[in-house]
Order: sequence, then structure tokens, then C-alpha cells
Amino acid sequence: MILKHSRIFKPSWLKVSLILIITYFFIYYLYYSKVLDYTFIEKLFYFAPKKHIIKITHDAQKYIWAFPTIVVVFVVLKVAFLAFILLMGSFISEKKGISFKLIISILFLSEFVFLLRDFLIIGTSLLSQDTHKPFIDMSLSMDKLFNSTILSYPGVNIILKSLSVYLVAYFFVISYILSKAIGSKLKDALRFTLIYMGTGYVIWIMLNAGINLYVSY
Repeated sequence: MILKHSRIFKPSWLKVSLILIITYFFIYYLYYSKVLDYTFIEKLFYFAPKKHIIKITHDAQKYIWAFPTIVVVFVVLKVAFLAFILLMGSFISEKKGISFKLIISILFLSEFVFLLRDFLIIGTSLLSQDTHKPFIDMSLSMDKLFNSTILSYPGVNIILKSLSVYLVAYFFVISYILSKAIGSKLKDALRFTLIYMGTGYVIWIMLNAGINLYVSY
């Protein structure tokens, strides 16, 4: 049973979100400033004609800021969507002490798990002689367990890449912070998170896979 809102946990969602957004922007700006070349653009815009890829590559250096901006917008949209799902879950399950402000704070804090993942992936890429082929894979995702034939199907790659060790850690961190914030047992917060956050995350992944399918065709 989830208890009344605890005073132990009072994060400032604005400060947390600003720190997260600025850090995301900085590391991705650094990354794209090093890797934006024809090979990278070709992989990113594989569906575009060659002449367009050449033009995009030529102009890419002028618009480096756009790439990390897209990453930041994507993260904010994901957090907002998942926060809405969790809020709906709190109404459906009649859990007390869970506000939208609290949820958004917890999700922005938990997002640092994925920030750590991106930092490790980008760091190994930049330290490698070939930035497109890091010397060690830090993604720790499910796509490494399948062959290239399966991964070639549009959308499948996105789904498998989304399932990783970091996702498990993400769910656990959300559950732990939520349990401290509202004074519940960890197992109760974990059950609530797995049911509603799990549902929201599946929808989010499927939306991304759907967009990838649409763009591919």
C-alpha cells in the first residue's frame, strides 16, 4: 500500500531537468562535431537518395546544434509521455500522494541512467581510432544477441536496442525513488512501476518502431 506523500524526497524538477538537458546537449554536441561525415549521414538517412546525403553531409557542420537539439526534444517528449502514463496509472490504481510534479521529477532523475549509457557509448566512440566502430560496445542491449538477418527488418533493430541492462536499471531507480518519495515498500513501488511504466514504455518503443517503418517505406 502506498502511503501519504513523504517530505524526505523533494526534488526540484526544473533544476533536475535543466541539468539533464544541458548535459545531454553538451555530450551530443561534442559527439556530432566529431562524427558528422558521409558514413554517419548515410547510416542516419539510409532512406534518402545519394545526392541528398552528399548535400546533407556538406551542410552538416553548419547545423551541428540541430542534432543534439533533436536528442533533447526526444528525451523531453519521452519523459512527458511516460509521466502522463504513470499519472493515469496512479488514478486507475487509486494510489495516493502521486502528483504529476513528483512523477516528472522522478523520471528526469531516472533519465540519468540513460545519460550514463550515452556518455559511455559516446566516450568509447570518441576514444576509438574509428569513431563509427568503438573498441568496446557499451550499449549492453538485446540486439547483440541476434544476427544481422533479424536486425535488417525495419523496426526490429529499434525494439531490440531499447531492451538493455540500462532499461532494467532505469525501472529499478524509478521504483526506488518512488518508494522513498511516497513512503511505500520497494516491492509495491516496483509492481506499480512495472505495470504502468512498463505499459507506457512498450507503447513508446512501438511508436518509435512504427515511425521507423513509415520512414523506411
